[in-house]
Amino acid sequence: MDLFDKIARVIVKRDLASFELRNLSITAWSFATVNILHSTLFDNISDAAISRKCELQTQDTTNLLWAFASIGRVDDDLRMFVSLLPRVKEVMQA
Repeated sequence: MDLFDKIARVIVKRDLASFELRNLSITAWSFATVNILHSTLFDNISDAAISRKCELQTQDTTNLLWAFASIGRVDDDLRMFVSLLPRVKEVMQA
């Protein structure tokens, strides 16, 4: 079992509500950077981002969207991308 798999297994056992969104976005970015897709981890991060999207900072949003797009983790209905679209529009208009 490699390091990234061990990290993912530990994270998915925890309640992601206790994690800062910045740390979750950096985690997703890290996995995507080394081209490792852990489906359960990415699903859990997506759920956390959607439920707490009002807490996301610009860099967190960017990290998440880049990580999910670059690793190819996009659900059929683009749920996370659609959910974060208002935040992206807000940032672009600032």
